[in-house]
Amino acid sequence: MPAPRSSSSTRRDVPRREAREPTRDHSLRRFGDTHLDERFVEHGARDDEDLGLLLANLYKLIESRERERPDGSYTTYLFNSGLDKILKKLGEESAETIIAAKNDDLTRLSAEASDLLYHLLVLLVARGVSLEEIADELGRRRKK
Repeated sequence: MPAPRSSSSTRRDVPRREAREPTRDHSLRRFGDTHLDERFVEHGARDDEDLGLLLANLYKLIESRERERPDGSYTTYLFNSGLDKILKKLGEESAETIIAAKNDDLTRLSAEASDLLYHLLVLLVARGVSLEEIADELGRRRKK
């Protein structure tokens, strides 16, 4: 596991570029209401794997989207739209998760929680926070 980065190196500005909603194409696969392409599967994540591995593979895919910025990718759209858009989407998904929980709709809650996790991962990548840093922090809290 890599050593945690200093707080100054975990902050990155998300480049602001002209952004527009990506067009949907047939290669996209659903992740809740968020569209990801087939490369998610190529990174090794499958529906029957454990959540930690699934999230790690999704994090890797999101990192590649940040680097490569392929046209038509929803994740590219978020990165190109900037940090404010990423934060707005995270807030929206948080609210939708709360509403689904309040309405006692477990199917919807699962879908909204998936969207929330995806958008949280996008934020973590945008700000340069690794899953290892999150795991380390959770481990420290567990020991208290």
